[in-house]
Amino acid sequence: MKRVAWNKGIPHSTGKGFLGGKHSPEAIEKLRAAAKRRIPYIRTLETRAKMRAAKILGEDRPCPICGESVYWARWEMKRQKHKTCSKKCLSVLFNRTRTGRKLTPEQRLVISKRMLGNTHTLDHRFSDEEKRRRSIIAPRGPARWSWKGGVTAISMQIRKSTEYGIWRAHVFQRDNWTCVWCGAKSKKGSFIMINADHIKPFAQYPELRFDVSNGRTLCLPCHKNTPSYGKNVQVEKAGKVIRRESVRVEVQ
Repeated sequence: MKRVAWNKGIPHSTGKGFLGGKHSPEAIEKLRAAAKRRIPYIRTLETRAKMRAAKILGEDRPCPICGESVYWARWEMKRQKHKTCSKKCLSVLFNRTRTGRKLTPEQRLVISKRMLGNTHTLDHRFSDEEKRRRSIIAPRGPARWSWKGGVTAISMQIRKSTEYGIWRAHVFQRDNWTCVWCGAKSKKGSFIMINADHIKPFAQYPELRFDVSNGRTLCLPCHKNTPSYGKNVQVEKAGKVIRRESVRVEVQ
């Protein structure tokens, strides 16, 4: 005999499926019985105790700091070494196990052998003068390991050179790190970006690029208002106005 659904042929009150409709008392009883059958099995306390004894579940262990009982799952028992009942006890345990920990003579000997010949430890850190000296004598151009055939623009090479950095530092020191136009200067709690600007343009006067008297300290807003800044540079050539990119090509 073919089975027929119990609700087959029963019209809904709204005509739109179950949206806004009400189940009959018989339907409610059937749904309730089906829901009871879907409830998962709940283990009793006695069953849990037996499973812990058989090591099927985890076990309760005391907190290493306060002694309160903490449940350990099976995967925690295999992977973890410490477990506390709260974050407060965890911070105390971390400080106790890490801070002030003394090494044995054997551990010190192993670390000493590993660090033998290492010149970048805390006791052999380079000073600023030594770093500057090493950067000056470092190989450049084709002798450099990162040489790519001269793809860097000439203007960028000059701006990243040591001579340009020295010129920039002298300009800042002469002007006391203060914008010569608006007087802006960095102080505690407020930072002002300053630039070393060439009074006579960098591209048009190559002989004055490293002349300190040709430099001035400007903050970024004032520097953007100069006619030689970035997109403000425009040159007329063959009746057309060309941007700074074309000027860079001519300079190179």
